[in-house]
Amino acid sequence: MIDGEAESSGNDFLGLLLKASNYADDRNRITVDVVVDECKNSTLVSMKLRQVSLHGQSSSSVFIQFGNKEQGKK
Repeated sequence: MIDGEAESSGNDFLGLLLKASNYADDRNRITVDVVVDECKNSTLVSMKLRQVSLHGQSSSSVFIQFGNKEQGKK
C-alpha cells in the first residue's frame, strides 16, 4: 500500500481491515492473511443471508448451518 493510502481507505469493513493491517504498532497490526480470511467469511455469510432471503429457507436450516447458540453463551 502506498504511504497515506491507508488513511483514505474509508470507514467500511474493508477500510477498517486495511487500516488495521497498516498500524505502526506490531501488537495491534493484523496480517494480510487475516484480512483475506475476514473478507472470505464476510462474503460467505452475505451469500447465505441472501440465499435465505431469496429462497425463504426456514430459520431452522440456518441454525443447522451456523448453530443455535445465543449470544454470549458457549
